[in-house]
Amino acid sequence: MTTKTQTEKRGGDIKTRLTEYTLTCFTIAQTLTNKGGHFVSDDLVDSAKNALLRHAEAEGSPSAKEFADKYRLALVQLRVNRTILDLVYNGKLSSDLTSVATALEDVDILIRIFFSSIRTLENRAAA
Repeated sequence: MTTKTQTEKRGGDIKTRLTEYTLTCFTIAQTLTNKGGHFVSDDLVDSAKNALLRHAEAEGSPSAKEFADKYRLALVQLRVNRTILDLVYNGKLSSDLTSVATALEDVDILIRIFFSSIRTLENRAAA
């Protein structure tokens, strides 16, 4: 995986950004070696993976409504993921808190992207 600057990430494709974020969560999960970390590592991986999979499902949606519904499911998973990362960061459960802080920034951006996309679809449907 290549490291990109924040400027390069902003212009990137949502699928690429989400894939890179998911891989980052996988890497962070490997740093959760204490007992508390073990309890949340699977949840961290699952919620990141599920957000990526919901996005993939949305890409094949036959209607804007179904697309928005899939994005809502992805958004839920991203919010769960942010909560887990907050727990990891505040509980100092990772040996790499710098990566956790970066992942928190990335998930906040992803949440805003998904939320804005859903809002745009809803506004278009209402018009």
